[in-house]
Amino acid sequence: MKATKKIIAVLVCAFALCFALVGCDSGAEQYKKNFQGDWELAGLTEGDTTYSESDIAMLKAWGMEVKLSLNEDETMVLEYFGETAEGNWEPKDATTFKMTAMGDSIDGKLADGMISIEVEGAEMKFKKME
Repeated sequence: MKATKKIIAVLVCAFALCFALVGCDSGAEQYKKNFQGDWELAGLTEGDTTYSESDIAMLKAWGMEVKLSLNEDETMVLEYFGETAEGNWEPKDATTFKMTAMGDSIDGKLADGMISIEVEGAEMKFKKME
């Protein structure tokens, strides 16, 4: 009878450990959902020039769109004015992620439902596409 109680106690501990491990997320992995999806350009500042929503809408009407896709498998695609850059991304924390494409790495930030990245002095802001 005593051996049966020990076996049951060991099994209960093993199951508890399994459930605890399944419930844990590894590091920044838990933040992937914050960034995943398709994003479109919503704001652009280059030097002293800030482009308005109507400027960006006009570019879009001319087929000159800028889109950012952050995929679940941590691949990414940046489409800009007919060009495409492919690479990888990874979350760093709840509001920051790192993108790597064409040998360069940049950080992206999430604030107020918008992703912002800075490339060669230009700040681009993206809103999530519906």
